[in-house]
Amino acid sequence: MNTAQLAGTVLATDFLLYKAPVIALIAVAPGAQQRGLGFYLLCRCIRAPALEGFSICRARISPGNDVSQQLFRKLGFELCCN
Repeated sequence: MNTAQLAGTVLATDFLLYKAPVIALIAVAPGAQQRGLGFYLLCRCIRAPALEGFSICRARISPGNDVSQQLFRKLGFELCCN
C-alpha cells in the first residue's frame, strides 16, 4: 500500500476583528523544512485573497516563533506587537 504524508499546511480565515483575511496557521513537517515549501504555501495563501479583491492580509505569529517571523518578513509583511 502506498501512503501519502502531509508535508505542510496553511490556514487562512476571515476574522472580522482584523478587517482582513488572517493567516492563522502555517506548518511544515520537520522532514520537509528548509526546501521552500513554507514560502510556496504562504505565497499561494496570500494570492487567493488578493484575487478576491483584498488589498491586505494579516497574520498572527506566536511570540518567539523566529522562523515564521523571518518567513513573513521575506514576503513583505510588517511585524508589530499588540
